This record gives sequence, structure tokens and C-alpha cells, in this order.
Amino acid sequence: MKISTKGIYALEAMIELASRNTACVSIRDIAAARNCSVKYLEQIFKQLKKAQLLISIRGKDGGYQIAKDPEEITAKDIILAVEEKLDPVVCLSHTCTRSGICRTQPVWMGMQEQIYKVLESKTLKYLTDIYRNEVSA
Repeated sequence: MKISTKGIYALEAMIELASRNTACVSIRDIAAARNCSVKYLEQIFKQLKKAQLLISIRGKDGGYQIAKDPEEITAKDIILAVEEKLDPVVCLSHTCTRSGICRTQPVWMGMQEQIYKVLESKTLKYLTDIYRNEVSA
């Protein structure tokens, strides 16, 4: 399992968006702040919007805003919105022909549980607070 740059940028962009005290933020501003391509961020934001984590506002003062309270959004929500799976091994995401004889499956399932627990325990608010503290220090 490897979280791609898409997952990393999605998390960073959501933290950036949540850390701003404005109603809407343009995708260009977020891309500039995170040193990321606007086109790449557009793809990511499309998936985040589909997952109902973002709202887009059209017009002169339009842009993007967080769809829910940052306390209700977890790192897991954000990552899973843009990544296919977070399985440590391929046999957890597909029907494994060895499942009846596999002796390592409990290890992989336990690993996956721990990954999900960590990501579920970190809310967007928590991550934003950490970011704000680092910037102000």
C-alpha cells in the first residue's frame, strides 16, 4: 500500500482550504500555496466534491469551500475519496484464491485496521490546528 501524490495533495489542499478564514478559495490560490499544478488539483477536487467533502461556488467571488464541519471530516474520508484502496496487500481487495489456506491474512487485516484507525483519528480540524500552530510559530 502506498498513498499516491493524489492522496497527499488532497489532504494538503483540504488543510489549506480549512485553514483559511474566507468563504471561498480559488483553486489557483490553493495550487500556488501547495506548489501544485492547477490541472492536477482540479482532478482531485472533482473527486473530493463527488465525495461531498467540498462545495464549489461559481461566479466572480467563487471558489471552493469545505462541505462539512472540519471536525466531521477525517483524513480517512479525504484519502479514500481520491485513492482506490488502502489495502496493504492485493489479496485484501480482491477475492483471493488462497484465502482458505493463507496463514498471513490476519497480519494484513490487522495492518489495514491500524491504518484505518490512525486515519480515522485525525480530523481535518485537528490537522488544520497543527498547521496553524506551525505557521504561527
